[in-house]
Amino acid sequence: MTLSGQSDPHRRVQSVHGPVGQGEWHHTQAQALEYMESWQFSYYLHKDGRAVRLVAGRTDAGEKFLKAETDGDIPSLLLELPSILPATV
Repeated sequence: MTLSGQSDPHRRVQSVHGPVGQGEWHHTQAQALEYMESWQFSYYLHKDGRAVRLVAGRTDAGEKFLKAETDGDIPSLLLELPSILPATV
């Protein structure tokens, strides 16, 4: 996962990624939300030996964000994961 420098926890997740074969896949938060809504992909993370599904959350203002299905209003479980630094251009 890549985190942005945003202080708002709903906007901190910039992208999610994981291994595939000998490479790695990478989806921005916007792509992941779109792929989930169109049933193209499902995303999971592992916590305490079990798979936890990622779902779309929604802020009071209606903005969508990724969170674990076990999270409340804040994507706490995602924000606990190790992060890589965001790419700079």
